Amino acid sequence: MVHRWEEPFLAGEGGSGAFFFTGCSLRCVFCQNHAISTRDVGEDLTPEEAAVRMLSLQAQGAENIDLVSPSHFAPGIADAVRIAKGRGLSVPVVWNSNAYEKPETLERLAGVVDVFLPDLKHFDPQVAKDLCGAPDYFARASEAVRAMLRIAGPARYHVDRLAGGLAVRHLCLPGLVPDSLALLDWMAHNLPLATPISLMRQYTPMHRAVEGVPGYPALSRRLVTHEYRKVVARAEALGFTNLWVQEKESASARFTPDFPNG
Repeated sequence: MVHRWEEPFLAGEGGSGAFFFTGCSLRCVFCQNHAISTRDVGEDLTPEEAAVRMLSLQAQGAENIDLVSPSHFAPGIADAVRIAKGRGLSVPVVWNSNAYEKPETLERLAGVVDVFLPDLKHFDPQVAKDLCGAPDYFARASEAVRAMLRIAGPARYHVDRLAGGLAVRHLCLPGLVPDSLALLDWMAHNLPLATPISLMRQYTPMHRAVEGVPGYPALSRRLVTHEYRKVVARAEALGFTNLWVQEKESASARFTPDFPNG
């Protein structure tokens, strides 16, 4: 699909040519894509068929090919992108992942993926265990993000669109400001301060968070202004020079993709 709600430095006016992959290596209690991340749904595609879809999205005006939760399909995706690039795919290919993946997998994507866009989720191992079932999340994800930077390099632009390199997302969660601050501190010490950082305010209770998560009562509500401002203020104080923020209105289910067969 052509997805209109990605960051402006990616999507621009044409939107992103998004591929949403079934399944996920995490089990986040608040997943907005749970209709496909936790169920065996979707459509089987060969690399050849996927390449045709990529070229079709480019022809529709998409400004990138946005591979969402792609890690567990990496070999087939790499084949598809190589086929598509051989037939004229010229827009950037974006690896839009949860960062819970091996550097060895990422290294095989050198020359295939142009932009790495990890969603860096949790710093605290207990939080990661409770909320996404992976107590080793940060240990794995931090290693993966460093690998992404090594493979793709710092952010590079064509006019005002990200053409290559690393950008990082972080979804700010209600009641978990300290975890967000810890992640920002780590990023400031391990990534170029010019790295595009998108601090997402769009959290809306979904999936298991709607009913409430034991030990995390705040997840049943949206992020409040003072929480988000604390995170943004820390990012500014740390010296990030390419910081992207969201308006309060972004916290709405209307920005969540509709998966008809999910």
